[in-house]
Amino acid sequence: MNDVHQIEGDVYLARTKESLSASAVLKTQFALLKSACSTVKIFAYEGVSDKDVYYHWIKMVNDLLVYETFICKNKPQLLQLFDLLLRDKTGLGDGVYFFVDRDFDDFLDRELSGKVFLTDKYSVENYLVNGEVLEDLLRNELHCHGAPVVRKTLSELFEKMYDEFLEVTAEINFRIYVARKLGIRQIRDIPLKLALLADVHLDSIDPANVVHSEFVVLEREPTEQEMDHFRNEFSLLDRRARFRGKFGLLFFTKWLRELKEDRNCDQPIYFRELPQGEIRATASMSFETLVGKSKPPVAFFEFLASVV
Repeated sequence: MNDVHQIEGDVYLARTKESLSASAVLKTQFALLKSACSTVKIFAYEGVSDKDVYYHWIKMVNDLLVYETFICKNKPQLLQLFDLLLRDKTGLGDGVYFFVDRDFDDFLDRELSGKVFLTDKYSVENYLVNGEVLEDLLRNELHCHGAPVVRKTLSELFEKMYDEFLEVTAEINFRIYVARKLGIRQIRDIPLKLALLADVHLDSIDPANVVHSEFVVLEREPTEQEMDHFRNEFSLLDRRARFRGKFGLLFFTKWLRELKEDRNCDQPIYFRELPQGEIRATASMSFETLVGKSKPPVAFFEFLASVV
């Protein structure tokens, strides 16, 4: 038993040292940026993809706003930076604003302030996957202008397929949800491969044979009692808003690529009422394309207006 306690103590000590070292490096990196632009606002993001989305949204809301960007590796590191600057008494945190994905753990029991924008959906990716973005793509990139009946049919098909995908991935989302609620450490990045989740086609979704414990690898397995405890509250979530956005984005980009292929083929299924061969869809159905079609939530307009 003493050996077990010794091992646990050694692991805890190693993690503590690692955390302290990482904090020192993070603070030093931030301080270097702050010293180089002490009079400019600094916007801290969880990752590079967040920077792209917020750049687009900021340009929509206030294209005159001047700011510098600080990219963290992930949400834990951004929260670590928030805590460091909150404790700092030298003014290092002045003029710094944080942009945080809600995920399943919100702001991890920290008190929100006027310097923090927290998405009301799971992540920024959730704002890219919706009917409004699809309608824009159909009208322009997919050249369905003057064809409201075609657009309506495809919009209804998207809604149906997206609901099916969300159902297929519900248990994976639930595993992530329980882990976040219990504070169980995830010890490996979640794969960003659609094929591990589902086989997606324009009008069908086939679930993949995924082992949940191998897809979302945790430090320990939740007990049956713990799973049962959270099952009901999880079932009440708005799936489109509160399920993992990166999964939804994987689905949407694949579905859109198939839609584009149908638009351009010689004998299309869903575009047969439109002229063929005269106009081809050439735009990429990429993350960047979807970002350019997305709109920020109302709360973002209010938050950006408060940045002083």
